[in-house]
Amino acid sequence: MIKICPSCSRIDERMLATKLSNEEIELGCIDHCGESAGKSFGLVNGILVVAEDEEAFVLEVLTRK
Repeated sequence: MIKICPSCSRIDERMLATKLSNEEIELGCIDHCGESAGKSFGLVNGILVVAEDEEAFVLEVLTRK
């Protein structure tokens, strides 16, 4: 499961749903905006993943499978 914040994660949820269509995606606060400011970030199976941009985030998610 992937959880991103629609306000702070810097990831377009529609793009994420398209590129990772087999993943469950949840939207909501993940309490990591301060330490991850300016980056794309989210929780992947409960683990914080931080990347330079949303494309790098998608690649990181795919490598964790």
